[in-house]
Amino acid sequence: GLLELDQWRQEHGVDAIDLWYFGLDPRVLRPPFRPVLLHSEEWLRGRSLAEVVRGRCVAVSTTLLYGAYAKGTAPGREAVAFFLARQPVDRTTTFFVYDFRQEN
Repeated sequence: GLLELDQWRQEHGVDAIDLWYFGLDPRVLRPPFRPVLLHSEEWLRGRSLAEVVRGRCVAVSTTLLYGAYAKGTAPGREAVAFFLARQPVDRTTTFFVYDFRQEN
């Protein structure tokens, strides 16, 4: 799904996209992607999810949003609830895309 997501990113003029992703594709570690581990307390370092995504475009994998993996941690459950409570701006086959670049 990363090739399709990158095509979406280019078509919509997005320079970089945060990626809450489940998988092993090494391309997630290189620009234009920025992996975010929203299900990890260590990664969040006390920041709220709203603080982490503010000013960013975030692609959320359908596996994390609707699967059981992320729901195994409190931050994962909170992240799932956070994204399900919002309307994505678009989607690809395997990602929902959320745009927080205009939020205060």
